[in-house]
Amino acid sequence: MSDTLLSFIPADPRWQPDRDAADRAVRALHALAPEDDGIKATWHDEIMFVDCGSRFDEVACPRCDAVLDKHWLGDRLSAVLTEKTLTVVVPCCGGEPSLNDLVYREPCGLARFDITVWNPGRSLLAESELRIVGVALGHPVRQIMAHY
Repeated sequence: MSDTLLSFIPADPRWQPDRDAADRAVRALHALAPEDDGIKATWHDEIMFVDCGSRFDEVACPRCDAVLDKHWLGDRLSAVLTEKTLTVVVPCCGGEPSLNDLVYREPCGLARFDITVWNPGRSLLAESELRIVGVALGHPVRQIMAHY
């Protein structure tokens, strides 16, 4: 059996909420996806890559839109834990974006905190719904739909 996960991460990859804010956001998400199979908030000691599973297609440079090699991305993501920096030099144009600002087709991101909705029974949240989650959490959020 396959699973669909709808994850929410702070716009700032290093930001983490307190427990009360996370609980408010979980309640807001349960109201927006009442048919879910469970919702879990997770705090991470290190920045983690939150991927889109089998939906991952490609990643591109935000400066020149050149498609980046997946192996290059994998090497940069591995380096995050040792180098403690999200800034990379892209091979296409020499720009220096954050790994979090690359153009992931389908959306992915980096975070030290995430909330995951298992089998949400719905598609992505509308912008107005996403703002509700961000207000509950106390920080703007991004959403990532993964399929495994």
